[in-house]
Amino acid sequence: MLDFGQRVCIVITTMATLHPKSLDWPQKPGEDFMAYLDRKDKLVDELAKIRKLVYFPWADGSAVYLVYSEKPLVLQHINVGDAWQVPYSYIRGTTLADVNRDHAARKALEASIAERQAARQAVGT
Repeated sequence: MLDFGQRVCIVITTMATLHPKSLDWPQKPGEDFMAYLDRKDKLVDELAKIRKLVYFPWADGSAVYLVYSEKPLVLQHINVGDAWQVPYSYIRGTTLADVNRDHAARKALEASIAERQAARQAVGT
C-alpha cells in the first residue's frame, strides 16, 4: 500500500498464469531430426515476429514462453531446444511490466547486433 498524503492507493499487479498445454510442433514421419530442429527454430522465429516471447534463463539454456494473452497475463510454454520449463512460482511472479521490459531489451539487443553486422559488411570484414 502506498500513502500519498490523505489518499491511500493500493497497488495491484496481476500475476501471470500458465496455459495448460505446451506449444509444440511434432516431428513429421520420416523427417530428418536436424531438419526437424531447423523447422522448429524457424517457426519460433516467425512466432517471435508477431507475438511476444519471454525467456527465463534456466540450466544451460532458456525456458521459452509465449505471451498467450496480456489481460489476464497467460504464458504458454514453447517446447523448443532442450524444452526447459521453470517452476510455476517463476510464472506466477511474472507481471506484464516484466514481460514488456524483457521484450524491449531483446529488441534493442537484436537491433544492436544487426547494426554491428551491417557496419562490418560495409567495411568488408
